[in-house]
Amino acid sequence: MLYNALADAYLILNQDLFNEFRAKEENLEELYTSNPKLYNTLKENGFIIPRAFDEKSYYLNLLFNRRFTSKIYQVIINPTLDCNLGCWYCYEDHVPDSEMDDTIIKKLLNHIKLKYKEEQFSELWLSFFGGEPLLKTNIVITILNQIEKFTKDKKIKISVAFTTNATLISDELLNVLKRFNVNFQITLDGNEIMHDSSRCFKNTNKPTYKLIINNINKIQSVLKNYGISVRINYHQKALEGLYSVIDDLAFADKRFLRFSLMRIWQVNQIEISWPDIFKFTNYAQEKGFIVNFLSLTPKSSVCYADCLNEVVVNYDGNVHKCTARNFAKVKPDGVLMDNGVINWDIDRLSRRLATNIPQICKDCKLLPSCPGICSQKILEDGENVKCILDTNLSLDDHITYNFNRFALENKLVKI
Repeated sequence: MLYNALADAYLILNQDLFNEFRAKEENLEELYTSNPKLYNTLKENGFIIPRAFDEKSYYLNLLFNRRFTSKIYQVIINPTLDCNLGCWYCYEDHVPDSEMDDTIIKKLLNHIKLKYKEEQFSELWLSFFGGEPLLKTNIVITILNQIEKFTKDKKIKISVAFTTNATLISDELLNVLKRFNVNFQITLDGNEIMHDSSRCFKNTNKPTYKLIINNINKIQSVLKNYGISVRINYHQKALEGLYSVIDDLAFADKRFLRFSLMRIWQVNQIEISWPDIFKFTNYAQEKGFIVNFLSLTPKSSVCYADCLNEVVVNYDGNVHKCTARNFAKVKPDGVLMDNGVINWDIDRLSRRLATNIPQICKDCKLLPSCPGICSQKILEDGENVKCILDTNLSLDDHITYNFNRFALENKLVKI
């Protein structure tokens, strides 16, 4: 197997073709003469490049352009920092009864209008976060209706996303979302028994697993332009019996629903059994589901927080860049004003936008396809940051795992 990280291309060669390639890779003209089909396939997929082409510089320029593009504007909105669940591992301090009032909503809409007047972006990515954003479904619907009204006569592509526990999916919301392209990140903590042992409603202690599964079915039944990522927050015990989640979601359209695995951050990696993880991913893939785990990404993927044209607007009008923070405790990066202007803390903003890729990443063969180290970690640790790829696995392991996912994904696309 050949893999090119910049093109995100895989090529499987039988032994004879591989031997021919290796024997003539220092004399490509001879390879072209003896096997033009192999030569052209290698060239088309980035395995043969001109000597003058510097792949690393090309990739770093792609990243720079993506970080500072004006074509896309991403607005992440926290309608509330309250939540109806009390997950033990949550990094947020919930703020009871908090909500974005009409004054902040008006400031937010003024900001989007002002931004468009200045730059006329062609894509608007709206994401709702929290807290549990759907505790304030009325605010979400108000914002969507107002933004749709503003963009009606403009060539702006709107995408909507929710990070939600999916316990509050209402018919009213889904009817509004029919008009948009929508993505949901929905969290589960394992199978029904494991999930319900840790994720119940705060006030009643009622379980939530079956409700979430039913709401996923409701999303699929009502919406046409949607995607669902079922994020499984795992620790070792949660990996046991995880197969039943696949069976419980057997009704799902596999083209639009996939799984992602995320280790709970308080759990040490050494407590996790790799064989248990791969048994689950293999089982899911046998059932036709794509599982994002150890995922390599296409060439110009950039963390949202590293992009100039991205803001996180909190319910109180404070503005941040990153969502992976305790909003109740961290200092904001800016403040939203009445006229839509953001008064940025320029020093904080400049430090984030100026973060450089660590040398350990620049020296890595997987640089163009690795998700990369969180810029917040780079700000905190500098060149002392550690590689995010697990040292228990080789580069071959990462590539092989991603090829299996890639093959399944493309099979689904062909269908």
